[in-house]
Amino acid sequence: MPLEVSGQLAEKTNLRILIVDDVAMMRNLLRHHLEIFGTCDFAENGQQAVAMFEQALQDKHPYHLIFLDIMLPIMDGHQALKAIRQIEKDRHIPPEEQAVVIMTSALRDRKNVLQSVEEGCDDYLIKPFNKKKVIEKIVKATIRRFKAKQNKSSLP
Repeated sequence: MPLEVSGQLAEKTNLRILIVDDVAMMRNLLRHHLEIFGTCDFAENGQQAVAMFEQALQDKHPYHLIFLDIMLPIMDGHQALKAIRQIEKDRHIPPEEQAVVIMTSALRDRKNVLQSVEEGCDDYLIKPFNKKKVIEKIVKATIRRFKAKQNKSSLP
């Protein structure tokens, strides 16, 4: 997707974004790529991410988009993703209204990718990545959510 299109998309969005990575350089890189889409918050481990996610729901200001690293201290990305999806399930948030979660990792093996998808991630981004790839993943996941929401609203 051309970056001009992503700029037009960014002008129409005000997303609340949670970036979860234990490496400050990666958090800053993602912030640089994502701040055009909205407000970015940061967590350094999975436990902090889950707490921030739950607090955002309680405050009625939920995260729309989460970039979640797999290899994190205290609670890894897989555990955090499962906890986030369980919180959404417990709160009866329909799948088409759940946060879009894009896992990030240097792990390229099929096992981690499949495990992430089974746990409920929307996409998987392999490090290192560039702005174009980040935006492609956002657009792809957002389009899937929009179609799911549209399909649900068209049911009798």
